[in-house]
Amino acid sequence: RKVTDLVDAQALVAGAAHTCALRAEGKVSCWGAGDKGQLGDGGGKSSNIPVEVTGLQGVSALAAGSEHTCALVDDALHCWGANDSGQLGSSGGSGSAKPVALEGLSGVKGVAAGGGTTCAQVADDKVLCWGDNGAGQLGTGTDKPSSPDPVAIVFPEPVVVQADAGPVDAG
Repeated sequence: RKVTDLVDAQALVAGAAHTCALRAEGKVSCWGAGDKGQLGDGGGKSSNIPVEVTGLQGVSALAAGSEHTCALVDDALHCWGANDSGQLGSSGGSGSAKPVALEGLSGVKGVAAGGGTTCAQVADDKVLCWGDNGAGQLGTGTDKPSSPDPVAIVFPEPVVVQADAGPVDAG
């Protein structure tokens, strides 16, 4: 079945029960469940047709978790929806039905989200994650606690293996 009036989608992301489209002109439209603010239109209600996310222009990338979505605008992130684990980058647990800019986070080059966790790749190629950490998804070496503050992911140093194979006989 065709989603009505959505002919210029450039990218799609889907959460547990909502979907969002990045439109050709850099705007975002969402539809589906909206009870946690997932649609970003300020209403907090579900919609079975696309509604425009409030106040976003110039979006270049989207990511959706279960009940939240984030948009990359220039080099900053704007997120909306549920915030029970701090996935919007703010403490207090209350979500937002409109996009809110993540303060103190700039130079963002990429965004990913899943469940109640959000991650960003920043200008120096570091990866920062925040939100739910119940399965260790913040990469801190523990599964507790969740964090609304971005945590730098420390990747293991690559292991260099040097082997002396000796002469090779191809014959």
